[in-house]
Amino acid sequence: MKKNILILAMSTLNKNNTVDIVENRFAWEKDDEIGYAYRGQLEPISTMIREREGSLDRVVILATKETREKRYDSNMTSAVGYYLQRMNISESDAKVIPVEEEEFIPAIAETVEEIRKYWKENLKNGYQVKLWIDTQGSFRNINLVLNAIITLLEMDGNGIVPSGVYSINFSSDNGIKNIVDQTNNYKIFQFVSGINEFIRSGRAEQLEDYYHYIKKDIPLEVKFMKNIAETIQMCNIKEFDKYLNDFRRYKKGKENKRTEELIEIFQRQIEADYGNLLEDNCTCLDVVEWFYKKGFYQQAITYIEAKIPMEWKEKGIISYHISDKVLNDLKCKLRKKNEEDVNVITSHLGVEMFQWGSICYNKNGIRKCNIDNDLMKGRKKDYQTLEKLQNITLYTYNNNKRDKQIGNMSVDIHCKDQNKVMDMLLLYKILKKERNNFNHMLENDVRATKAELGEVIRMFIEKGRYVYENIC
Repeated sequence: MKKNILILAMSTLNKNNTVDIVENRFAWEKDDEIGYAYRGQLEPISTMIREREGSLDRVVILATKETREKRYDSNMTSAVGYYLQRMNISESDAKVIPVEEEEFIPAIAETVEEIRKYWKENLKNGYQVKLWIDTQGSFRNINLVLNAIITLLEMDGNGIVPSGVYSINFSSDNGIKNIVDQTNNYKIFQFVSGINEFIRSGRAEQLEDYYHYIKKDIPLEVKFMKNIAETIQMCNIKEFDKYLNDFRRYKKGKENKRTEELIEIFQRQIEADYGNLLEDNCTCLDVVEWFYKKGFYQQAITYIEAKIPMEWKEKGIISYHISDKVLNDLKCKLRKKNEEDVNVITSHLGVEMFQWGSICYNKNGIRKCNIDNDLMKGRKKDYQTLEKLQNITLYTYNNNKRDKQIGNMSVDIHCKDQNKVMDMLLLYKILKKERNNFNHMLENDVRATKAELGEVIRMFIEKGRYVYENIC
């Protein structure tokens, strides 16, 4: 069993406001040279649905005041009344929704609610429901209204997707006006919406849905974007780097090779959005900044914790001097044998050198925050100057108090302003703590707000930009 529901926007009667309209003919099949007779321009698509699908069970009519009013010079009928009369549709099978060009939001809301209600009731009664759209009539901005309705219904979660969107081609030479399937054209709005979703939030599902709908192969570009988006959502740093590198190579190999794909129109936006991430000289700091700008704070601090220490080492920003025995003892006592040496060292240096343990904390029951441009306040007394870096004593800690001595090491910093590197080390420490709070859902620790966390990430990036440009 099937039910067909049609949305259309009512047109006014002809310029003389009479019902003595000239009869024309239309067809929906290319080879049909005879067609069907019609008088009003909204009859063809309604007739096609009824004839082709077997029924036209419900019509939702968006009607302006002018199309709802009965006119003396049109035998006391309105445009809406004339349509219902011509199509032999009872008033009980039609829903007339008032709409005006200057104020159409209420009409959009009422239309969406009407379709949802009809859809839900008939599905419950065992019917297959199909939605059809006639774009032919009404005021010039009606296509924007219809697109908003389509988009809101698709977002509903109940699978309400138009089975077809149609208009009439009035330029036919043989006198037969052909019905034109506009469904894929309307799906372009979904594609553009998908591009906006990607630019704003890094997600690519809507782009993939567009290609599924029009039954075309998904471009490699969209597949890469979707894979990258999924690794971001899962905080999978290893896979993120892999797909980003693959996408970077793909883009390099595709330079100056354009296709007819719709996505080519948005190449500049996509490339501008990824920015330096698509360049060979992309740094981990670039990735962190990209996450930050997208609002992916958890992903940003995860990437900082996992990747930044190795980048510092590879760029020669910081060099550590520690014996194999002391390093092994440190990793054993901290139970971090499987972690990267440089990550363990960087993390433990944060414990040794800085008194700030987190972004926010409780002091005598009062919530306080360690967000201060004077990051010198976060250092322990011995590290207010940099001489101590040449002879750092490493300890294990119990309840934030020194416990057992492990050994000694030294640190060299290679930057014009070494204090900026010290600031980054401090920010690394408190961001790592916040990352642990996220991952372990620690309720006893004071959590930073989104704004507080974002400010600390911003400071980390700002310090990092200076450091990366002033390595010596």
